[in-house]
Amino acid sequence: MEKLIKINPEDIHLVKIGVFKSNYSIDFNLLDTLNDFNGFQFCIGQNTAVNVEKKAVRIRLNIKISAQNSKKEELPISGDFAIEFHYKIKNFKNYTILDEKGNHAFKTEMGATILGITYSTARGIVFSHTECSVLPNVILPVLDPKHLFNSEYTFDSLEKI
Repeated sequence: MEKLIKINPEDIHLVKIGVFKSNYSIDFNLLDTLNDFNGFQFCIGQNTAVNVEKKAVRIRLNIKISAQNSKKEELPISGDFAIEFHYKIKNFKNYTILDEKGNHAFKTEMGATILGITYSTARGIVFSHTECSVLPNVILPVLDPKHLFNSEYTFDSLEKI
């Protein structure tokens, strides 16, 4: 079992963010379906790369958003985002372990911390990109960053208020 570690926030430096995809899709019959709009389904995927020599991490976050009606059926409104985050980590080796293949992997606490920062920043980016768009002010729900350890995670939003 991994020994719990204390994360020093000052060891984590987010040095670059790039939005590589910000697409919206809407059917011409939108007005016929907009009254049925009730929420969203989100599918979030991530890919992480670690450069031990540079003490750097790159996380690519892909977010697919589908509007749904009250029956959880997909409506013809969707969004697709790809955002890349680059981090530099001081005291890098304190936060990593060697996996069974001999590759460096982050200890659970550091992995969750970096994914939490990544997802929280992406929430703001997605909101700002949808604020005045065909997607009605998308706010990604708060979630446990450990869900993002998987390469893909799908969930529904709460019903609209």
